[in-house]
Amino acid sequence: MTYAVLFATTGVADSAEASGTPAALLPLGDRTVLARLTAQLRGLGVDRAVVLARPASAAGLRAAGFQVIECHDVRDEFRAVSRIARAARGRLVLGAADLVASESVVKALLGTATHRDAALAGRAGDSGGSYPELVTQRGR
Repeated sequence: MTYAVLFATTGVADSAEASGTPAALLPLGDRTVLARLTAQLRGLGVDRAVVLARPASAAGLRAAGFQVIECHDVRDEFRAVSRIARAARGRLVLGAADLVASESVVKALLGTATHRDAALAGRAGDSGGSYPELVTQRGR
């Protein structure tokens, strides 16, 4: 069984900051960013996904149909991931809940058993509004 832990603890959309709406719940086509990502992960064999979120945004994520663990801070996040990792009986995927990536990128990272670990992470663009820099390691 493959388990995904998706972090919605950062990345609050600027326009939704006051309401605490995480960027993962922003619309993307006919669904949300997080709904698109979880569909991609299911297509690659992820059986179960849980979202880690701050209390202010947990209710919105639950209302959207996601399993949520509330985390007040980074310490809570580490504890939650530790509990999940100890209980997991297969692969464990950790990722950002607001990740927007093509099917081919997600598949390249998670699609084969030879890739035991991988991460796709970004950093905020500069104040000029440019896109985050993309970095590859070991051909990924």
